[in-house]
Amino acid sequence: KTDAEREVHVFKGTGDGMSGEEGEYDVVVIGSGMGGLACGALSALYGSKTLVLESHIKVGGSAHTFSRLHDGGKYSFEVGPSIFEGLDK
Repeated sequence: KTDAEREVHVFKGTGDGMSGEEGEYDVVVIGSGMGGLACGALSALYGSKTLVLESHIKVGGSAHTFSRLHDGGKYSFEVGPSIFEGLDK
């Protein structure tokens, strides 16, 4: 299939997943968890042309939350404790 024929799923607020500037970067950080964001910010602060990549629709890695609706109530969960306690398996 050509690029025009491929179906691209777009999540609100994330663009089409194909954005980004063309050209070269001094630093490419893969993952926007706390460490990735810190590395990206410091690299940019010290003058490097920096790109931070993330596959998830939210940045922050294990420092973000997600919510679920159930029986009329909204329940929020922190991702970090689940990962650190091995509940991600």
